[in-house]
Amino acid sequence: MIAPTFSLLLTSLFVFKALCATTPCYNEANQPIFCYPEFANIVQNYRSSLFANSTCGSSLKEEKVCPVFFSSTSESNLSESECELCDSRSVVENRQHPIEHITTSTYFGSGQQLCWMSQPGESKPVMVEIDFGKLMDALYLVLRFCNEPATDVTIYKTSDFGSTWLPIHYITDNCLAQKGIDPDADVVDNQPSCGPIQKQKDQFLGLYSAAHNQKNYNDPDIQTRKLATGFRVVFSGYAPPTYQDVAYRFYSLASMEIGGQCQCNGHANLCKNDGTRTRCECLHNTYGFDCESCHPFFQDLPWQPATAEKGFECRKCSCSGHSDECYFDQEVFDRSGGNSGGVCLNCKHNTKARFCHQCAEGFYRTPNTPIDSPDACTPCSCHQAGSLSMDRCDPITGQCMCKPNVQGRNCASCEDGYKISDNNDVPCVRDSYNPNIWNLPPDNSNQKPLDTWKPPPPSKNEGMLADSTVEECMSETNKVLKFDTYCKYDVVVRVQVMHMEENVDNRNLYKVKVKQHLYTTDGKKMKDEIIVAVPYNLAMTCITLEQDNEYYILADHWSKSIQAEATIYTLTAKDTVLKAKDSLERKVTKFRYRQLSFKC
Repeated sequence: MIAPTFSLLLTSLFVFKALCATTPCYNEANQPIFCYPEFANIVQNYRSSLFANSTCGSSLKEEKVCPVFFSSTSESNLSESECELCDSRSVVENRQHPIEHITTSTYFGSGQQLCWMSQPGESKPVMVEIDFGKLMDALYLVLRFCNEPATDVTIYKTSDFGSTWLPIHYITDNCLAQKGIDPDADVVDNQPSCGPIQKQKDQFLGLYSAAHNQKNYNDPDIQTRKLATGFRVVFSGYAPPTYQDVAYRFYSLASMEIGGQCQCNGHANLCKNDGTRTRCECLHNTYGFDCESCHPFFQDLPWQPATAEKGFECRKCSCSGHSDECYFDQEVFDRSGGNSGGVCLNCKHNTKARFCHQCAEGFYRTPNTPIDSPDACTPCSCHQAGSLSMDRCDPITGQCMCKPNVQGRNCASCEDGYKISDNNDVPCVRDSYNPNIWNLPPDNSNQKPLDTWKPPPPSKNEGMLADSTVEECMSETNKVLKFDTYCKYDVVVRVQVMHMEENVDNRNLYKVKVKQHLYTTDGKKMKDEIIVAVPYNLAMTCITLEQDNEYYILADHWSKSIQAEATIYTLTAKDTVLKAKDSLERKVTKFRYRQLSFKC
């Protein structure tokens, strides 16, 4: 039953190749659709990254090797005629057997093949490895041997560029007895599969399929199994008896074929090497080696991989023409009902707010000018003596906040019946002004004395913010940090404030660089740069962050956000924010060592 099994595998692979030609990423209506790069033999594209830890003739001397298939040749028929000399220094090509030969061998036997061969008699396992340099959808791997295959072949794969290696397939004659794996069992995710050496015509083959016994390569249960950044094939155990000449005991490959394509998350149909690594030529406003992120200014929707049903193109942020920087905020997205989550950063032309659609403090909307104009906001131009503040005016009308008895949009003239005084604190006085303010004329008894004038009370909204500050401010309580307090928090980081935006949707936003990641419950680290959000009332009363300064942040609710690789992290009154000082740095370092010693 071996041959039919192999034929069925080849048929399914060839059909899959035909279906996996390069596809467009936009339809005829220019709408984004799922797309993917061309299916190919990945080994051909990564010949330079092949590696073997043993090659015959590499020890600066000739070595005799005898490529024989013992299962097809009786011991009495062995002769020196099958043997040859292997020497990596030789100019004769068929005496060299480097690992690169496995990319040039012919598929199904064509007379004399070029092969890779290990040094004969190796006592330790021999390894062949290939590194793709990026994530691939690797669907199958075919090994073709030049001599009797090893008794035990293990195929490992890595999906994280070699940090971890998982056994994904065993090639051995008795899977159940030797590996405890039923070769006919279905496999899911990264479960290892197992199968015997197969013979097709005059070839001995080792086969691995990501689908194994599943119906097809699109089965949801094997999507993780397909992903790989490299493979490692480990050979151990010689088929020839140990008393045979050492020249018969070596490992070899005529070819290795890995069928697959670049993993681009459905957002690219082409891969290119930039000289150092292979990366997808991303479309749909995505970027990254695997098109795994939205472009920096296309953050209005959350990034998603494309599917057969929808292209999930990243959408440009709406910043009214005043910024080319933004970030995605999940909370804003949820509040919008899943319509929009982009928040603009570094608004130019004196604008502010989420869409850079409001004038910054000290400016008002220029009449008859669209909001996307560079001149959309005009300086307040409040009179120095006549206004309560030169930099505050109504953001729509431009009306300045005038002192008593002062009028005009710019607070530049006195009201009727008043004249200019020599006192900037009381710029306008009645014509019958009496320096003794306690002896004002009776008809002015309804006027408050000038020295009792006070600025207007806070607006209704400001009062509400002030009233909401009812929780204990832990940044004040923990000014002197103690070890038991340190242990209560699941995240401790040291950050530097790079940029800040005040009162954006009732929050202050701080772009910070994570300088030191000291302690989390699960050990996972956040990104190097994040956005820290502080509710406006807390920024006014509890948590102080100033640009260019460094702080220690102790948070007890950030772990889930770190696991989700969030961009924005919100502080509450329960968190502790302390300005970084030498004494605090020494204390936190000491606490860190005690925590690592399981003393929390």
